[in-house]
Amino acid sequence: MKQKIIDGIIKKTGIPDLIDVLVDRLSFSELQSLLLKIFELKTKKKSSNDILSEYQSNRFVKPSDINPVILRNLELKIFSLLPSDFELIELSPLTPIGTASVLTTTHQNNVISTIRNTEVAADTTNILALECAKRRKEWLTSKTVKLCSSQRLTRGQPFEDKNFSAH
Repeated sequence: MKQKIIDGIIKKTGIPDLIDVLVDRLSFSELQSLLLKIFELKTKKKSSNDILSEYQSNRFVKPSDINPVILRNLELKIFSLLPSDFELIELSPLTPIGTASVLTTTHQNNVISTIRNTEVAADTTNILALECAKRRKEWLTSKTVKLCSSQRLTRGQPFEDKNFSAH
């Protein structure tokens, strides 16, 4: 987030150490509860016209240009080519908050963080790695885990190339 915006928020609230208070004194669950209440109250002030306007202007919610039939057929073809020892799994569209920025070099600003202490999936390999690690830990083994999935992903950074979209 741009420092100018943060500085403006601090000036409006009159709390010079606002960021430190929120980061260092509140747990994730306390911050989540605070944000949930704030979003509840702010959304009560919205109208259906507001929602339509945001739907029309927000790049994260616009439908994809990809033909869903072509995409599904491609997925099925790819899955059919996998060796039989791979397990297909359907991943959640969400992952623990910080997955992309802690496990990779992706900046947290390029990930869609939620107020439920999760983030929208930005890289399937991170989630597959977590699932593999979980399974190996449960099995108490170093046995190879072979998983495959197909998932729509969302990235927060803007793309200059018109052939790329947020999801």
